[in-house]
Parts: sequence; C-alpha cells; structure tokens
Amino acid sequence: MELTKEMEEKVQELINKGGIFCTIYLDMHGSSKEDLELLLVEALTRLGKDEGVLFYVGEIKEPLFNNDIYSTTAEIKLMVKNAFFLNRICSRYTPIALEIEQPKEITISATDLAFMLLDTGNMAYQYSQFIIQNAIDKDKLNKYLKELENRKLLGKKLLEEQSEKNESQRG
Repeated sequence: MELTKEMEEKVQELINKGGIFCTIYLDMHGSSKEDLELLLVEALTRLGKDEGVLFYVGEIKEPLFNNDIYSTTAEIKLMVKNAFFLNRICSRYTPIALEIEQPKEITISATDLAFMLLDTGNMAYQYSQFIIQNAIDKDKLNKYLKELENRKLLGKKLLEEQSEKNESQRG
C-alpha cells in the first residue's frame, strides 16, 4: 500500500511536529468472510475517531480459514500525534504487528513516559475487570483458543512477508 505524494508531504510535516508514522496490523476472526469485513470496517471507523489519530489508510487482506474460523488482518498506515497516542491505540486495538516507519528515533520526557505507563496500567485494569465480571464460558473459551491459534498463523505469515520484503529491498 503506497502513499500519495501529498500524503508523504503531510507525513513529513507532522513528523516535524512530533508525530509518529507507523504501520499496524490488526487481526480479526469471525464465522464468515462477511463478518470479518463488517468487524474490520467498524474497527477502522472507530480508529479514525480516536483521539490523537491524525490520519490513516487501511487495506484488508484475504482471509484464511482454519479451525472452522475465518481470520484476516488489516494493514493500516497510521499517523498519530505522539507516542502517548500510539501507545493508547496499541493498548486498545492490540495489533498483531507494528512497524514504526518514521521517525527513526523518538525522545520522550519522563513525565510523558509516566503518563503513558499509567494509562496502559489503567487500561489493563479495566480489561481484567471486564473479564472477571463476564466470566468466560466453555464455548467462548474454545472459540478464543481457536482465534489465538489463527493469530499465530497470521503472525507467521506477516513475518514471512516482511522477510521477503527485506530481501527484495537488499537487492
């Protein structure tokens, strides 16, 4: 997925103001291809409204079918305001992979790092409370384990694609 020249110029402008440009890969699992598409469109719509998201473009990959579940990834080129918001997005959407494209180095103040870590801890607490309050039954646990297995397969596929991409760039 390539950016337009205008988007590349906007990326540089925002990087100079402290922004971070990255690629995240979200995985999604469902009982049909149609379910996956709807779930990912919903997730991308929510992502676009998240605080700190300056812009994004996404592409949904062809689903795989394994363990009676369809699974796929969405590759999302994402421009965020700063590391705090990238951390929040990663905590909220739990991407299967993340590549920080620009800048190559990020400096963060101790205060900003503290706020970021506290925010992450707060989200983890909220998730654990949700799980405790909505105890997982056996069917939901089995579905989750199947999704986890598919997540591993998607991660392996992404690693292979990245390795091929790196080899082709070398020469």
